[in-house]
Amino acid sequence: MKVFALLCSGIAIASAASADGVTAVTMPVTPAAAPAPASADWGGFYLGGSYVFGRDSVDDFQNGGFVGGPFIFEGSSIGGFAGYNIQRGNFVLGGEVAYTAGPTTLEVDGDTYSDFFDLKGRIGYAMNRVMVYGVVGWSTATRNETTTATATSGSGFSYGAGVDVLVTDRIFVGVEYLTRQLNGDYDQFYYSGYAFENASRAISLRAGFSF
Repeated sequence: MKVFALLCSGIAIASAASADGVTAVTMPVTPAAAPAPASADWGGFYLGGSYVFGRDSVDDFQNGGFVGGPFIFEGSSIGGFAGYNIQRGNFVLGGEVAYTAGPTTLEVDGDTYSDFFDLKGRIGYAMNRVMVYGVVGWSTATRNETTTATATSGSGFSYGAGVDVLVTDRIFVGVEYLTRQLNGDYDQFYYSGYAFENASRAISLRAGFSF
């Protein structure tokens, strides 16, 4: 009975206070946190152009034995690329095909390397509008002999790394470093049993558009 009487007294006091215009105390409400800004979208098709600085270091062999080198080919040229990215969170997976016209030139006799084709697999990590990535793939190129007027193909694995930056939601610029291991056999009519091993290195300044 005493407890019931105390409850009734409390209710009566609260009603009287409300009737006299006393405002009840309420707990402050914490506003909901603003949603984080959306990360940049790196997924989808893209294409672009590049300006490439190349340096090729070539060793010659005959019947498996070392003949001479390294012979240094250097030069700059333009190229193009196209690819597709799939983004999962911060990780970006993709494939790309690239072409560089060349040539890089051997100053001693004017021999050149040209027509570089690169088929690349890429894995990147996106930090909003900046993406760093690694590259592994397969490359080919053509060595042109001026003294014999012959062309020889070289091919091999390639690997490298790069960084792309979105300057707008669709336009990006970047830089990429690529090493190619290009090996091949010389024209058998002029150089029977001769082969070459070429460490080809290139720095590309890139600009592109994503769809």
